[in-house]
Amino acid sequence: QFLVGLVLFALNYCTSPIDDYEGDNVLGLPNWMNVIFYDYGVAAIATTVIIGQLASQVSAAQCMIDYINSRFMLLTTYLSLAIEMSGILHTVYIIRLAFSKFSGKAIISEEDVDSIQTTPQKILFWARVLLSIVVLGISIVIIGKDIVEGNTAMWEVPPYVTALILFVLITLTGAMDGMQIALFAASKMPENQLHYYPTAQTNCELTFRGSNAQAFLIGRQICVTCCMFVIARITSPNITDGENVFGVPDLVQEIIDTGVLGVILTTIGGSLAWRIIASTYPLEFLSNPLINLLIRLCLLLEKSGVCSATWIIAFAQNKFFGYENDEEYIGQRRSESIESSFSSSGYDVELAMDSENEGFDVVYCPSPHNNGRM
Repeated sequence: QFLVGLVLFALNYCTSPIDDYEGDNVLGLPNWMNVIFYDYGVAAIATTVIIGQLASQVSAAQCMIDYINSRFMLLTTYLSLAIEMSGILHTVYIIRLAFSKFSGKAIISEEDVDSIQTTPQKILFWARVLLSIVVLGISIVIIGKDIVEGNTAMWEVPPYVTALILFVLITLTGAMDGMQIALFAASKMPENQLHYYPTAQTNCELTFRGSNAQAFLIGRQICVTCCMFVIARITSPNITDGENVFGVPDLVQEIIDTGVLGVILTTIGGSLAWRIIASTYPLEFLSNPLINLLIRLCLLLEKSGVCSATWIIAFAQNKFFGYENDEEYIGQRRSESIESSFSSSGYDVELAMDSENEGFDVVYCPSPHNNGRM
């Protein structure tokens, strides 16, 4: 999650317009189009969502085995584990423990403090927690100072409006993240349990009706990316007087200028904390009337067709990399397993696909090893 935020913030940093740009409009387009697509970042958002996110998600959903079968995915996994081990996000463990104590509901996880056996491990854990709290606190202070002084890349609005927009967007991003967790958790619950939460049941039925689940995930990704780009503008410093914030060294200021503090704040406050609440109380989370509005917003965005090019790009990507649907491997493995199990018993087996049940019919054939038995 931190890596996703870091990439989105970096893209915003790379595609943000220069303040003193005085050239002609891009591609000679009308001024209003340049304002929308260039100044407001719609072009960067659309490119990121369609090419960088949704196309890959569609490919991964259909060709999961081939998609993860690469050294790049292995490198990404190791990098993600290294970020978690660094401790900069360990504040979320404190939030989880506090929420568990407050709610009285145990949250079972391998990262619980009780699962840490040795004293050195506990010391290392709490040291990383302290580091994370300090980093998060510094991030909030510096971002707040920049907002109050107007030293952000945000459009020209009063500081209190900027702060309000930041709070709303972080809340919306967290709700979107938690909503996905809660919906798929609730979908596995028995019907009689959902019956006690009519609003949550209505939201589940709306999401999983027909092809709405796929449309919801696409619309949700559009919403989250739009929010992240605006958050990146708000939390990225834009100091023009040449003075470093709080007089920090130039190297530290350069790190701050990358927007990494905003990534930390958004990852913890706008994603991971909400996932804890949603995974612990999915039905209560979905009982919020605003969740229904957010689901409908996601469905509306997907239905608008603004990201329909995703399907063409995903198809081309699958062809270019030679991705095969997972059924190609799963069906082959299953047939080989069945043939192996029966052949070891002295039978020759032929498999015929059962189109109605989407499975295999086993046809026993005479074999010289079983004296012609069927």
